[in-house]
Amino acid sequence: MTLNYKQIPYTESFICYPDIAAFCHRYGIPDDKSFPRPTLPAILHYDADGKLIKAMGNSIDIARYLDEIVPARPVLAKIEGGWGNTAEAYHSAFAAVLNLPWNAGWVITMPTIPSILDERGSKWFIEDRKSMDDSGEGRSPEDWASENPEDDWKQFLPKLKTLARTLGHTTSEAPYMLGQKPCYSDFALAGYITWYKRGSEKVYERMIKETGGEQGALARHYKACEQWVLGEGKVVEYKPEKASM
Repeated sequence: MTLNYKQIPYTESFICYPDIAAFCHRYGIPDDKSFPRPTLPAILHYDADGKLIKAMGNSIDIARYLDEIVPARPVLAKIEGGWGNTAEAYHSAFAAVLNLPWNAGWVITMPTIPSILDERGSKWFIEDRKSMDDSGEGRSPEDWASENPEDDWKQFLPKLKTLARTLGHTTSEAPYMLGQKPCYSDFALAGYITWYKRGSEKVYERMIKETGGEQGALARHYKACEQWVLGEGKVVEYKPEKASM
């Protein structure tokens, strides 16, 4: 989303889950300390001669780097017309609020993910996430939901509504967290909502319904950010050195 917003030309490759670790190690991309295994997104920055200048992962680190090399349309620097605060400082506080529904909604969204992956990625995802089963039983994420799904929603909705209230100051003219221009926190939230939406349109629709409907702040915010969600770069096929699993 940051690349799209900053209008930086790029190519993009889709990397299957079982190939992510090898990709990161191949380019020397450090593991994300917030996650137990190598993960994406990642960028490879080449110069005009095709020489690799920088390889890095972690969304916020990438955003910092992009602001450094392309200062126009910043997402983590001071946003003109905003609250007079830096977007980075704002995100430090916002991330704690975003984590609440993310953690509570884990058992709602994870069961939907295997079905949207290709066969190889789905198989890997299921086996890998068994180790993250909170019950300790090593269940497939497809089986994480409670017997009564409403029990999971009862845990999730209060946190989601708290998140939606952080957008209470936004308007149709200034739909972003810091005003009329988006910042990194806007993209973090839009990415979070997109994860749910792609996993299950029904889950997404209920999230919007429970937070004020199409006229609510959460829906308004997502619609404002949606223009940067889809990849706009030329797709380049990634060929792993050695396929895994």
